[in-house]
Amino acid sequence: MDSTQDIKQFSNTREQRARAILEIGNPETLDEFTYLVPSQNSDRKYRVTHIDAYSCECEDFKRRCQGKNLYCKHIKAIILFQRIKQKYEVKPEVE
Repeated sequence: MDSTQDIKQFSNTREQRARAILEIGNPETLDEFTYLVPSQNSDRKYRVTHIDAYSCECEDFKRRCQGKNLYCKHIKAIILFQRIKQKYEVKPEVE
């Protein structure tokens, strides 16, 4: 990835694939830092962790994203999932 245009294309493609993953099913929460995200193409699930930074066990993350401040489609799916959850969480009424 050499240019800003390549990085934007990479990000847009991963975003579309993340949305497709969420249409298949929701990620499974293992604990407050760890999720299992369904594969887009198989029955496999990928472990995504977020403590100080996001990490995924998929090859795309290991080869193209790690150390470059980029996210794979599984991490993007978690980010989108969390945004959607926050929008629909019921907030307690303050008396």
